[in-house]
Amino acid sequence: MIAADEAEVAIVAILSATRGQWLFSLSSKSRMYTHSRHGWAKNEEDRTYVAGLSEIIDTVGGVIESHRGGGGRVYLTRHVIQCAECRLVIASIEEPHTTGPKAVGRCSASRRR
Repeated sequence: MIAADEAEVAIVAILSATRGQWLFSLSSKSRMYTHSRHGWAKNEEDRTYVAGLSEIIDTVGGVIESHRGGGGRVYLTRHVIQCAECRLVIASIEEPHTTGPKAVGRCSASRRR
């Protein structure tokens, strides 16, 4: 569970280059970025790095590494973080005063086997 208030969630929405489900990626160097085309960009100059701009995004980097065993794409919504590869909900986003279950599992498309 990632604790975040509505203002923090709004920051994530603003930083995202996509609409609906906000798509972000973790680079092989463990840096979070966004991109308007499917959340992934091969070329470094096409990426917009967003580390340090949102506590949610900074926390998600570690969640992705735990889930995928390296970099990868995730969808963020107001309430959950979902692996873009296997669609598993890997964490929830909740108001700081609430508690809830944390769903973390291994991605079937994991890079580390």
